[in-house]
Amino acid sequence: MMLIKNTLPITIAIIAVISLGRPGEAMKPERNSSSVSVSKNTESKSTDSKNIDQWEITPEREAAALKFAELHHPELVQLLEALREIDPKQFHKAIEEIFRVSERLARSKSRSPERYDLELKAWKLTSRLNLLVASLPMTSDYEAAMQDIKKAYTRKLEIQVKLLEMEEVVARKRLERIQESIASSKSDQEENIDKQLQRIRKMYPPEKTEKQAKQ
Repeated sequence: MMLIKNTLPITIAIIAVISLGRPGEAMKPERNSSSVSVSKNTESKSTDSKNIDQWEITPEREAAALKFAELHHPELVQLLEALREIDPKQFHKAIEEIFRVSERLARSKSRSPERYDLELKAWKLTSRLNLLVASLPMTSDYEAAMQDIKKAYTRKLEIQVKLLEMEEVVARKRLERIQESIASSKSDQEENIDKQLQRIRKMYPPEKTEKQAKQ
């Protein structure tokens, strides 16, 4: 069990774990930071206020976030409880991020239990990995800690590959449907054109339009 003797490493560790373990980031391969937008300046004030209300941390949501952390990363709960005392503002930010993760994963579970399982594992690994990195300055066995980091990172990348493979299957099926639609449209082109022309003729018969043109 990791013991933290002063408040600064607690804050650093928490920020590292939460900020790098946000929804989506644990489920995708590493990308250039310039491709990630933390905030959108184009959002209106009304949208911002809705977001604030949507993610406002109530006692119920705080309890749900802590329960989620307890189930999936018990060490994180210990840090959160310490952070509650030394930096309430950071504590609430951490709770908000964990609640976002739990809500996102809940939606994923309802859509695809298999994908949910992988995304949950990815988040747990990301959370643990970031905590291991943040606690490096306090470790008594640097090389052992680096081996733990390597194992966690290797497993994380393995899961990311599996998630990408699932996306590839979905994308291939969609591409097949598109290709079938293209082939069908090409093969039935003349027939479709004739049907459209017949509809137009029924709406505007030649004898009627000729009569109107003479008037």
